[in-house]
Amino acid sequence: MTLRKVCERYNFPILITENEIGVPDILEENEIINADYRIDYVKKHLEQLKLAINDGIEGIGYCPWFVIDVVSTHQGYSKHYCFVYVNRNKSNLKDLRRIKKEKF
Repeated sequence: MTLRKVCERYNFPILITENEIGVPDILEENEIINADYRIDYVKKHLEQLKLAINDGIEGIGYCPWFVIDVVSTHQGYSKHYCFVYVNRNKSNLKDLRRIKKEKF
């Protein structure tokens, strides 16, 4: 419903950008980060976009936030937003390794 209202009001196709979920990911001992919640979040948004397109909305794309973790101006590094985890926190740079989240 919201996509339809926006599309009709502005008469532009829909491009969803910077859509992600911020969650405090946990790096497990085996260096795996379970990302099922993130996959589910993105999948549900893509399903809704597909329904809107099938309903006549002109959708031209979907862009998640970033590929690699970014610093949130509000949360620092307490939450992670992307597909690749950066091994650091707000007060400790650690080794800054980039670790791909499971299933990405």
